[in-house]
Amino acid sequence: MRKAPILSAPVPPREPLPFFKYLRTMHDNALAGFHEDAFRQPIVEIKYWRLHTFLVSDPDAIRRVLIDNAGNYVKGLVEQRGTTTGSARNFPRPDEAEWRQRRRTMASSFDYGSIKEHSPVIVDAASRMSTRWSTFPRNTIVDIHTEMANLTMGIISRILSPSNFAELDQVMQLVSEHKGGEAILDPIDFVPMLDVVWKIYRRYRRRRVFRRIESAIDRVIESSAKEKVSSQNPFFERLLQQKDPNTGGGLDTRAIHDQIITILGTGHETAALALMWTWYLLSQHPTQEARLHAELDELLNGRAPEFADIPKLRYTRMVLEEALRLYPPTHTLPWRGALQDDELCGIKIPKGATVSIVPWVLHRHWRLWKHPERFDPERFSADRSSERSLFAYLPFGIGPRVCIGSTFVMTEMVLILATLAQRFRLRLAPHHVVEPQGLISLRARYGMKMTLENRS
Repeated sequence: MRKAPILSAPVPPREPLPFFKYLRTMHDNALAGFHEDAFRQPIVEIKYWRLHTFLVSDPDAIRRVLIDNAGNYVKGLVEQRGTTTGSARNFPRPDEAEWRQRRRTMASSFDYGSIKEHSPVIVDAASRMSTRWSTFPRNTIVDIHTEMANLTMGIISRILSPSNFAELDQVMQLVSEHKGGEAILDPIDFVPMLDVVWKIYRRYRRRRVFRRIESAIDRVIESSAKEKVSSQNPFFERLLQQKDPNTGGGLDTRAIHDQIITILGTGHETAALALMWTWYLLSQHPTQEARLHAELDELLNGRAPEFADIPKLRYTRMVLEEALRLYPPTHTLPWRGALQDDELCGIKIPKGATVSIVPWVLHRHWRLWKHPERFDPERFSADRSSERSLFAYLPFGIGPRVCIGSTFVMTEMVLILATLAQRFRLRLAPHHVVEPQGLISLRARYGMKMTLENRS
């Protein structure tokens, strides 16, 4: 009997790491900083000098933090994650009404009709990649992350601005580099005085990046507003026709920018990373790969998938959901600060502490998943999913702040995988080292070099 492969993942230390080693580890790879208890206990307290946080992996406690008592847990900024000093004043209090308003204005970009409308763009882009791959010499090695990133980047660019997608490609490169390449925790945050200087520098650097992003988006908006025929750019036609729920007028520049940035980040980086890890998992599990191929061959028989096929591509979706469990691109949800004392799992959460919910840990937790280290798409069959708490699986978050683009991302990934896997399989390149690296996003430290094989 063939032994199941050991999937790439950092080995958790048996005990909590010493303070300075913890900082170095979390800066280099946040996945490697969680010790064994984190994967076996419902809640783990982490206390280092100016950092006091509770890692929560109990579904009921997660529900309390994200839904039942969400008003007590304020989402903080990345650079504030390591700088709490025990006072709730450190946590920013966002304007909830403003956030809800922006959320409502973005909803139409991700509704059923919009996603269905965009599906031909997704399939066309994936089909073009399939045609390009078919011209490659036998046993060509590709970096599948680069391939998937270029594919999803092109899809979003063409959805947002069909006639000006080159400009958006540059915007997306900036967004991706700025968002995904930063460490989740910076040791400088713990050095008095230096942390203040470093924060000022980082704020200045981010402002420079976002000024470039906003300038490029302004040019795209100006260009798209001139496209009078809605069929040329239905996304912007709908966006420019939206009304501000408070004023009744059109959306202001900030609201339009928010929508575009959200769509860029959701539809590009998340999908590209999830697809990269999916190809890796399939390359290591030929039985599950063969079942995926059988479903695609039977249902599609060589034709391109359509939006109407998505409910029938059950195993395809299950493969992607299991990949998101094992390698969630958003491996750590934004840390939340407690405004008042609370209690989770019988443990007091003091005012000013932070609460951390980490899908990387949650999805591999021994109390919640049977053989959590195994790749088993059947976990997401209807029967087995019904037995599991909704709060045990959070690739897109949950509650009021669930990722608004999650349905679009799943649709995009199903159509891309169905298109490409009909004709191709990928095998990990010889001697290529796979190391998951937890920065802001879950990346492969050395890329993902794979040999492209034509199934025919």
